[in-house]
Amino acid sequence: MDGNWVGTLQGGNLPTRNIAARFIQASPDCVDGSWNTNPPDARWVGAISVFAYPGTLDGFMSFEMPGTGSKQCTGVGNLTGSATDTEANLTWTITSYTPDTCASPPTVVSVKLRRP
Repeated sequence: MDGNWVGTLQGGNLPTRNIAARFIQASPDCVDGSWNTNPPDARWVGAISVFAYPGTLDGFMSFEMPGTGSKQCTGVGNLTGSATDTEANLTWTITSYTPDTCASPPTVVSVKLRRP
């Protein structure tokens, strides 16, 4: 998974957003990285940390996006799904967010990634 990836976020009340992700795979079973919306209009950013098993990923994905007023909406959730060397089809289940600044974020998001 090491390197640059592109893809989409989609789910619930969330309009489809294009994203870019960068991963570092320091060992065969550990992948860490960051992601952001692309192009970065109302910029959403976050981190990804997953365990890589043959054909699957399992871990966490965080986010920070514009919230209510001038505050940031932040949160984290579980990230799981299938992955190969060229594509990943993942489900992001948001488990925690800042309720005073997030106006009803989606709870389940489809994350599709591929190598550019």
